[in-house]
Amino acid sequence: MMKKFLILSFLIAFVGCDVGDDDATTATDTEQDSEDTNGENPDRTVNFDLTVLSRPVNAVYSSVVLTEGEIQGPVLNLNEDMNMDTGVVFRSEPPNLIFYRPSFFNRVWVRDVRTGDSSPFNEFFQPEVDPVSISTVASSSHIVTFYRDRFNEDIYRMDSYNMAEGVEAPLYETLEALSTVHIDRNKFMLTYVDQDQRLILEAFDLNSRTKVLETDITSLIGYTFSGDFIYLFGNGVVRIFDYNIGKLGSPQGILENINRGGFFDTELVGNRLYYRFAYAQPNLLIEGPAYYDLDQGANTIFDLFTFVDYLESNGQNLLNPGPIEINSEEEVIVFAYSYIEAGNTEAQWAVAYLDYGLQLIKTTDIPIEPAALVLH
Repeated sequence: MMKKFLILSFLIAFVGCDVGDDDATTATDTEQDSEDTNGENPDRTVNFDLTVLSRPVNAVYSSVVLTEGEIQGPVLNLNEDMNMDTGVVFRSEPPNLIFYRPSFFNRVWVRDVRTGDSSPFNEFFQPEVDPVSISTVASSSHIVTFYRDRFNEDIYRMDSYNMAEGVEAPLYETLEALSTVHIDRNKFMLTYVDQDQRLILEAFDLNSRTKVLETDITSLIGYTFSGDFIYLFGNGVVRIFDYNIGKLGSPQGILENINRGGFFDTELVGNRLYYRFAYAQPNLLIEGPAYYDLDQGANTIFDLFTFVDYLESNGQNLLNPGPIEINSEEEVIVFAYSYIEAGNTEAQWAVAYLDYGLQLIKTTDIPIEPAALVLH
């Protein structure tokens, strides 16, 4: 399951350039031996559960669960079920969904989609100064709060709260104006532009509340983190930071550049970094599933237009692409989308389960417009 990260919109956005896919390998080259590349795969079944989180309607989130590709039970009002306030945003760290307000509200909710258990965290921010310009980001294990001292607004402060320990403590202070922040469980990164106009990345271990890396990423194509590693992709090279030893490795030569610019979501499985490839725009599709083989230094892109062609051949027109996830263990791509049936005027949202050859395993209509897919 691909982990999802959030580049906070309440901070100044860091804009990365998408990289072309001229050298990338497509799944039709590597995964498909059959001439029928846009059909169905009757030999495969769906062997995992899926929770679909809706886009908020009237500031209310809802969800529905699919087991083996079939809807189980009614649509659930999450705000009501979790006693959760409206106006929150979410992050996904499978099997958890995290809800909070970026503009500070001192409440965070964490939901385990497997069990339906929810944990609220209230009044976790107890600063020693009079805070202003407060904002928050949360993972499934930590909350980081950003603020300035009303009487010393030059310093930008960060505190971290450990959910398991119920303890908040100072994390970091800086004079810099942050560009982006990224969090995943007990890992945290931030970027800023320094006085020399260099883009600087700093990484932290939230368990120990220590800074473990500071490096110049001005010339990078893209960067990401997954598990205990940070990956810094330059032109023809990659450098890997290992949290376990606290060391940034030497540049390693690669055959192809990563097909994503700036910070991007990823999950490391074996030697593969799974991520979402960005299609050149304007385009019907915004992004598609891909992975980067760290051993070979090469990309493999799954061309979702194969599935679009399949839909059209069966009398359905794709209207809007939705979220995408990959179950790397099962080698299944899960793609949400809306479509119109030929001769119809009403759009319908659906979830498709595709094998790595882009052949359809199963498709299921869903009653909500999806904002996220959580595989479990």
